[in-house]
Amino acid sequence: MVKALNATSQAISAISQELGQVREAVLENRAAIDYLLLRHNHGCEEFKGLCCFNLTDTSQLIEHKVKQINDMVSNIKQGKGFFGIDWSKLTSWLPSISGLREAFIVFILVIFFSIIACCCIVCPLM
Repeated sequence: MVKALNATSQAISAISQELGQVREAVLENRAAIDYLLLRHNHGCEEFKGLCCFNLTDTSQLIEHKVKQINDMVSNIKQGKGFFGIDWSKLTSWLPSISGLREAFIVFILVIFFSIIACCCIVCPLM
């Protein structure tokens, strides 16, 4: 999962950088078109849709989201799982046999929810 998040973060950063370069090139092309039109005594009004031009910059939002992904990766690497809780204390005594830790956690959760279900069923009957 960490590798997937790292790859996603790197891909989004590369796309954001490329988008910034494309945005800059589009603005330069637009400036050249405006210059040529004005040089030949034409305004943008002569061409439908040419006067209105809006190119939004979302690079700060993208950088913020990439930072959030990187923070999640660092939490995972530090052993903090869901909700920032270190779940390894519960299973650190188990051997690192694939699937054994997950099975133990599922077993504990089933017991926990069974107890809650029994309490919820018994209380209304009283």
